[in-house]
Amino acid sequence: MSIKLSVSNSLESLVQDLGNKIGENKGNVFIPEYIVTQTDGMNIWIKQRLAQQLGIIANVDFKKPNDLIFKLYILLDGPFYTTISRENLVWILYRLMGEADFIKRYPVQAAYFDVEGLERDLKRVGLAERMADLFDQYQVFRPEMIKEWNVATLDDTQLSWQTFLWIKTKQLVEQKMPDKTVVSDYIFENLKNPDKVANLKKSLPHIYLFGLSILTRYHLDVFTALAAVIEVHFYLLNPAPDIYWLDDKNEKDVVLWRQKGIPGTESQILGNPLLTSWGKVLQNSFRLLFKNEDLINNYDVIDQAEPLPQSLLGKLQNDVFNNALEDRNIITTDDIADKSIVIQSCYTIAREVDALYQYLVHLVDKQGAVLSAQDIVVMVSDIDAYAPYIKAVFDNTSYKFKYKIADVSIAVGDNIVTALQQILLLNEDNFTAENVMQLLDASYIRERFQLNDIELLRELVRTANIKFGTEGRVEDETYLVSWVYGLKRMMYGVCMSGGGAFEKDGETFYVLDVLEGAASLELIRFVHFVEVLMDSIKARRKARTISVWKTYVEFVIQDILWPSDEEFNEEYALVLNQLNMVNQLEEIMKEPLPFEIFKKNIIETLSSQKNESLFNNGGITFCSFIPMRSIPFKVVAMLGMDHAHFPRKEQSFSFNLIQQKHMLGDRNIKDNDKHLFLETLLSAKEYLYISYLGRSLKDNAHLPASVLVDELLDYIQSGMETRVDIRERMIIQQPLHEFSYKYNQREDGLYRYSDKETASLSDVFDTSKEVSIDFSEIAFKDIVSFYKHSIKSFYNKRLGVYYAESKMVLDETEIFELDNLQQWNLKQNLLFANATEGLRDSWVRQGQLPLKHIADLSLEEITEQVAPFRTLIEAEVSNLPAQSVPFTIQLGDSILSGKLDNLYGTKAVFISTTSGILKPLIEAYLNLLAGIATGNVFSAVFIYGKEKPEIIYPDISMLTEAEAINKLESLISLYKAGLTEMLPFVDVLYRAIRPDKDYSDYQIQLLVQNAIEDFTVPNTDPYIGNAFSLGYFQQEGILEKYYTVFEVAIKPLFDIFKGAKF
Repeated sequence: MSIKLSVSNSLESLVQDLGNKIGENKGNVFIPEYIVTQTDGMNIWIKQRLAQQLGIIANVDFKKPNDLIFKLYILLDGPFYTTISRENLVWILYRLMGEADFIKRYPVQAAYFDVEGLERDLKRVGLAERMADLFDQYQVFRPEMIKEWNVATLDDTQLSWQTFLWIKTKQLVEQKMPDKTVVSDYIFENLKNPDKVANLKKSLPHIYLFGLSILTRYHLDVFTALAAVIEVHFYLLNPAPDIYWLDDKNEKDVVLWRQKGIPGTESQILGNPLLTSWGKVLQNSFRLLFKNEDLINNYDVIDQAEPLPQSLLGKLQNDVFNNALEDRNIITTDDIADKSIVIQSCYTIAREVDALYQYLVHLVDKQGAVLSAQDIVVMVSDIDAYAPYIKAVFDNTSYKFKYKIADVSIAVGDNIVTALQQILLLNEDNFTAENVMQLLDASYIRERFQLNDIELLRELVRTANIKFGTEGRVEDETYLVSWVYGLKRMMYGVCMSGGGAFEKDGETFYVLDVLEGAASLELIRFVHFVEVLMDSIKARRKARTISVWKTYVEFVIQDILWPSDEEFNEEYALVLNQLNMVNQLEEIMKEPLPFEIFKKNIIETLSSQKNESLFNNGGITFCSFIPMRSIPFKVVAMLGMDHAHFPRKEQSFSFNLIQQKHMLGDRNIKDNDKHLFLETLLSAKEYLYISYLGRSLKDNAHLPASVLVDELLDYIQSGMETRVDIRERMIIQQPLHEFSYKYNQREDGLYRYSDKETASLSDVFDTSKEVSIDFSEIAFKDIVSFYKHSIKSFYNKRLGVYYAESKMVLDETEIFELDNLQQWNLKQNLLFANATEGLRDSWVRQGQLPLKHIADLSLEEITEQVAPFRTLIEAEVSNLPAQSVPFTIQLGDSILSGKLDNLYGTKAVFISTTSGILKPLIEAYLNLLAGIATGNVFSAVFIYGKEKPEIIYPDISMLTEAEAINKLESLISLYKAGLTEMLPFVDVLYRAIRPDKDYSDYQIQLLVQNAIEDFTVPNTDPYIGNAFSLGYFQQEGILEKYYTVFEVAIKPLFDIFKGAKF
């Protein structure tokens, strides 16, 4: 038998030859064909290609290298059915590090976790996890060292602490779980046994190793030994298969060596910078292979495909194929403009994903690219972080791309694993309102407790002033913001009517009487859920053995997530399988553990499980970088190519024995990522798309791209025939907002395809559509709202669109400092309160004031601020009582109805304690017109100021009842028109426009754009933002429409409120 090596720069050529070999070696159909690969994405791609070539492909068993070696061990009658796994090592090492003999023998190492409390256990398990990783690596990268440790004894007083732990580990498992070196030695020994080899050949006549870019001596030694008895065939990619470049260096490395004075560097052979800088992993792998002279003799180049230098991408691929240096392809400005390589800089992940979608639509639309969704792969630096944004963008478009997100952690999304993790992460310290309510995002929990109206429950929690903690403390009044107190307020509200104070057992409640009927049942089920949750968390207070914690988690699943009478699904089976692995350690781990330690391990284990069933399963494939590496696609995109995320940084530890002496084949994460980038460049058939977060959302500062992106740009720059700033030409800066005016200026690389399912400009502002609004009776409050924000009124009344304006996220701390809205509400209550006694206790219990002493200080401060206003009010009203007077006015064919507040006799009192007074003045003006028109108001006072009050006496002497009615009719007429065709009466324009200056439509557009995209005071109004995105402010004549409202609603204010500082 022999070992064969087939190489090509084309993965398609390699799989074609693999198919031919499988066809030639047809034997017993019940014997699997074993193909060794490194990724699940490659497995699916190979199966699809083989099925196309052979018509049918079945009974193919894909193995990773370690799995194939253990399969070989079993076929040779190996006595054990499991090896020492990394998961097992963690708990074994955790136990051993806590034992007295380790602490006494190695006090320096033990000092690392020699601290008090939970931190001791966390540090100890953290060190155990690091050592478990290293022991796992030592078996593959330093097998000789492990073999030496296996024969060492504890009698040696010079043993290193790592050797000691390894020996103790082996003693503890009592040879029930062999390490990888024991497995390989067993294989080497039994491959000499003719009987076992004969049996092996029946089950394993040959193996194929396909597309392995990373090889180790451990695996090669086993495969080389195996090749003596069966056929072993390597299929490997080589970017430059006809050229021996394995000893070539890149110029940067050679220069560094020369600077260090290393001899012999003058004679070093230079190669293509991209190939030699990014291909070090492949160089090392081939060097390992060529230590076997048979492989050099059996090196066979098959069906190579030289890339055509007909585009920028093609020229770079051709340079790599030929290992070109001096004779590389010249790059022209036409090459840069062909967009075969696109690099985008974005502000946020959301904009990064949206820019990708727009790019793909543009490829199909403008560039006429013949693409199916299966021709596209998108590789992401952090697929778990990007997955929600991918779904948000690609699920909400009119032009749909079929897509799948593969390789995402199983703990991402709405499944039992995610819900379980959220529950386990919750504890008595972070038992906040928001954290508890976020649990209800999980459909499993909602269904388990039959909870449906989550928005109602959120509002109840907010109204009950629940912030954090299960019970809180009386001493600092935190019990008032606890779950127990808040739930009592809710439940008493179900049982009794009225929202006043209620005392029981010496405790005062302000009952929440806000629900009745079916909504009350929803609340009762919610209270039951929270109580079950709190009980489960209280059960964690005591340390327990690992087996008891396993049982605890099973009970949590049954009580909160999954009824015991339901059938298992795939995720539930996975959780149970991970928990059952604990059974292997019951005899070894008898030490009681704090729950935090067990939780840390089980969460990390579950998070590491990937959803690997969706690779290339129809549509665009979104995945992390590794699984689809080197597989050819027409369009290859890479997202998240930031300097901080790619290439990954090697995490070094002083006690890592591998790093003390480098050996050929050692793992290097940074070099691995460089090679991945090279493979990605070469696997793109027509288009390569790269994006990264290149601007700060906070201050608009530049953020660097990956160093590999910089090296790619440098290489392109060095090959230009003319002097052109490549970065300026190739890096496309996406705007912060999708509604930016830059998309309308046809800038190169910026394009936007509006969603046809979203209302277009003509749809929203179509005046030919019949208005279904009933104007026969108009509420006065609607008129006030319209003249404060006409666009919002149009969206609400005409379109029926209401954007959420309340805080989406619940507060998780008690009030420490009153915000502007809270201060305003309290000031309004204090301004007209008849008495202030008892307000402090009432407001604290209802969550309107901070707790304890801060409540006293806050109330005192607000009272002082309000005092000057109260003094002015008392002087103006002369002890008259405040009244609210309802009114109706017939205005044409409409009746205006409402009420006039804060009337003292016939005097209207208006108060504004905010800094901006435009909206309060408009509201006061409208109230004056209504009061005069109904004969209820003959005088008025307007008191305003944020700190020091100022007073204005509105000049209404010239306003007769008839004139007031005429003005109201004009305002009502404009109100009706503004609900037929949207009018631009908003703060953004008022702040930006000076009435004494002329503006062009383009200037208006820029003024609004700058106001919305201002980084210092960004616009947060969703109505204005949406109108802008639809192009509303880009219309001709927008200024005239604004002035139409200005003449009727603002200009009169200058005459009536003389002296007001607008």
